[in-house]
Amino acid sequence: MLNRHKPLSLLISAILVCIQLLAPRITLAQEGRNLTAAQVNQGIGRGVDYLLKVQNQNSGGWDEYAAENCGASALITLALLNSGVPPTHPAIAKALNYLRGIQANRTYSVALQTMVFCAANPNEDMLRIKQNVQWLIQAQRPNGMWGYELTNLSSDPSNTQFALLALSDAQKLGVPVPPRTYELSLRYWLQAQGRDGAWSYNDNMFTGSMTAAGITSVVITVGQLGQPHASIKNNRIDCCGKTNITNDPIEGALNWLAKNFKVFANPGGQWQLYYLYGLERVGRLTGQRFIGEHDWYREGAAQLLGQQDRLEGFFTSTSGFEASLHINTALALLFLSKGKRQVVISRLDYGPAEDWNLHRYAIPNLTGHIEQAWKRDLSWQTIEIEKSRLEDLLESPVLFISGSEEIRFTAEQKRMLKQYVDNGGFIFAEACNGDGCNGAAFDRSYRALIEELFEQPLQKLPPTHPIWFAEASIDPQSLPEEFWLFGLDHCCRTSIVYSPIPLSCRWELNPPIKMQREIAPSVQSELDNATKVGINVAAYATGRQLKEKLDSVQVVRPDSEATQILRGHIAIPKIQHGGGSNDAPRAIPNLLQWFRKEQPADVATKPVLINAKLEELEKYPVVFMHGRASFSFTEEERTALRTYLERGGFLFADAICANTAFAESFRKEMALIAPNNPLQPLPATHPLLTEEFTGFDIRQVSLIDPMKRGTGGVVAQKQESIPELEFITWEDRVAVVFSPLDLSCALESQQSLQCKGYTRDDAAKIGINIILYAMLQ
Repeated sequence: MLNRHKPLSLLISAILVCIQLLAPRITLAQEGRNLTAAQVNQGIGRGVDYLLKVQNQNSGGWDEYAAENCGASALITLALLNSGVPPTHPAIAKALNYLRGIQANRTYSVALQTMVFCAANPNEDMLRIKQNVQWLIQAQRPNGMWGYELTNLSSDPSNTQFALLALSDAQKLGVPVPPRTYELSLRYWLQAQGRDGAWSYNDNMFTGSMTAAGITSVVITVGQLGQPHASIKNNRIDCCGKTNITNDPIEGALNWLAKNFKVFANPGGQWQLYYLYGLERVGRLTGQRFIGEHDWYREGAAQLLGQQDRLEGFFTSTSGFEASLHINTALALLFLSKGKRQVVISRLDYGPAEDWNLHRYAIPNLTGHIEQAWKRDLSWQTIEIEKSRLEDLLESPVLFISGSEEIRFTAEQKRMLKQYVDNGGFIFAEACNGDGCNGAAFDRSYRALIEELFEQPLQKLPPTHPIWFAEASIDPQSLPEEFWLFGLDHCCRTSIVYSPIPLSCRWELNPPIKMQREIAPSVQSELDNATKVGINVAAYATGRQLKEKLDSVQVVRPDSEATQILRGHIAIPKIQHGGGSNDAPRAIPNLLQWFRKEQPADVATKPVLINAKLEELEKYPVVFMHGRASFSFTEEERTALRTYLERGGFLFADAICANTAFAESFRKEMALIAPNNPLQPLPATHPLLTEEFTGFDIRQVSLIDPMKRGTGGVVAQKQESIPELEFITWEDRVAVVFSPLDLSCALESQQSLQCKGYTRDDAAKIGINIILYAMLQ
């Protein structure tokens, strides 16, 4: 909001525009439930193309706004950078040279210029960043606010918000900002907040845009000041020594936004796109997927795409106050691009916040450290289990559960947590126990819960477990004496990790920004090690492979809901043997559920295990086997399999987690069963890899290489390639297809950093193609 003063004619025009657009915009927002990541990315691409087209090719900037000498150009450059245009792009290079040639002299311009320099090439522009930070520090008014200019005594919350955004970005790079700057600003925001939780533009007219500015500014100032629940006393960590904040200003403001939520207009005011840019910050900085009952990003993105010109790519506003198409487009792109950042972890809200969210800054801090380690922008969320479905839980790859009191879930919530893990989710939990906390009740109840759900207890993770070196190498012996990680293996990997002491307390005390404080080296080492554990768990659980925010979640249901075998239903049994024949029990049921969603066919998803006897084999046109250890068939079993294949049967197999012992045994057994029909590589031109049999084109799939430990930790490499399949022909038909790389673990849960194989979606596509080819060849 660069200038709030506009003539009355524009105000009347804005009212008319809002009246005309009210009904259709509500419809667009409601249609957001069907919005896809591809549609958003396409909209972002069109917006980027428009902004590049209207750039001044001589100066490298864009038409500036009012008295701001570089504000519009900086805003647009920031939007392009966040939309994926790299600093090396010729248009960005021109824009950066343009901005470097201007001495910004107003708060909006100085702040936006600083944010651009921080986002593009901070090392190259560090001197200008520091100069701008000093300008902003000097420009702050005694009341904690900022105005348009350095010398003008007037001030407003919009300028104040942008100054804080710039100072925060600079401090993340190590540029010092006096705590007093944040203290003064926080005092202003707390005093200016209305009784109902909202903020206004100095006129008691509470609006969505200023409430978003207030929430953002409180989050920034409190975060930069470092006001955690935990503390360090006499070089000892105290995790439960402070009383939680009462009358949380952010909670009150979020409640106001929920009651007044809109995306087609700024609640209580004008400047719709400026408001949406602020709304994105609120959702991202507070970890909210929903504001009230509203999926703010999905609804806002659908609204914006409805306001985009499909031919030119620019965005219009429902507010007549926002007439600049290039500024409108920049604000829309900032919402769309920053709001769709991938979620790496979510904390579970399962009861009173005094317990599950004891260390409220822990997950934001950990996410910041993961961003620095992975060199990419990420987000985190809070999930309320009472309001969530399984699909909501699966939006997050890692679910963090913390507490000190006895943990209590309903039967339905327990079932959902079990299904979350069955579907590839990862639970990371801790007891707030020790270091001043009494979490013995949580520890007992959580261990009992896991044993109830998974029928096995948590086990101490060995020092050789990849958790200890997935991202940063940690010597477990260097950790506190009472500390260790426990885990549970499920779905081909460790799917649950538990800490009996509070890691979140240490994350809260270790922000990713540079802070001016004195901490004993031994304490800082303990904080850093706890942070490394958190980063390693995220790397192990995800392999750095995260879903796009709007991508649909594929859910498979438990065995209790499995379809029984009925006449006419497709059933695929598994052959029993001594090499781990049922080590991934849900792989085939999950694959058949996928098959049912993709193909108009009845399938039986109930698991079936059979012996390699002819009377059992010949009941099924397709049989399956997998394993993760060496094995051998008896001569009688080999004869049965040979007869089954001669009579038209089809064998589909894979090595669980790319186990070489199983693969070698399988090849040996096939050589004995079919000595005149050797296994051979499936060529890239084979029709099994195409859509010829109503399946998928899988000539290019994503292959995940296993973890390899090196000086930089462990890296999962992802590459595109043809599937590595082997096959046997029998009388001019394919009778056996074998994958020496993992399919089963990916089908059972998610790809594992410990397995060489395919992503879950590609594993399903490969499996579906093999089944279709077996039935239709």
